[in-house]
Amino acid sequence: YSTVVPANSSATLYLPVIEDVQEFLEVESFATFMGTEMHNGHLCCVYSLASGSFDFIITPTSVEIH
Repeated sequence: YSTVVPANSSATLYLPVIEDVQEFLEVESFATFMGTEMHNGHLCCVYSLASGSFDFIITPTSVEIH
């Protein structure tokens, strides 16, 4: 999943995952993992994002950010 947050902005991302995901990576100061929660009926990883471009890779056991 790819997303862009415009300059001088921030965003909250609800990224749907499966329950087996146990490793959540962060990019210091740019993408902070806030936890998991149900959102629109789906389990989601919640990230607070600063401005920038983000590529999220979801595997069966982790979420990686590039």
